[in-house]
Amino acid sequence: EFQEANSISVVKKFNDGTLTAEDAAREMIRTNVTSSEVGRLQKFFSGNPREYIKIRQSVISDLLSSVGDDIFTSPAKSRALLDAMNRYRPGVLKKIIGDDHYKVVEQFAKDLTFLGDVGKKV
Repeated sequence: EFQEANSISVVKKFNDGTLTAEDAAREMIRTNVTSSEVGRLQKFFSGNPREYIKIRQSVISDLLSSVGDDIFTSPAKSRALLDAMNRYRPGVLKKIIGDDHYKVVEQFAKDLTFLGDVGKKV
């Protein structure tokens, strides 16, 4: 219920033209955000690319925060970043952060998973 109310608040702010980059970032960090919601937010910030860059950075930062200090203690923990990425609906994360950033983060997540598997075997 809280998330639905929050979403309504964001829509109202969006319609009023008072949506801030911070509000939009919080909205995009939600793993159940839809592709159409992302598209509307991108369109809203199309005139202010600097703010949208901040939003993308917030999403990437949120993803990276899923990686803990204990990442190499087990294969499951080494998959934390990949798991965080997979919580988003298909294609949505790539739409939010862009193809190039997505590929870099995805490769980093795969590398961490590989290193975690190797670290456990040593």
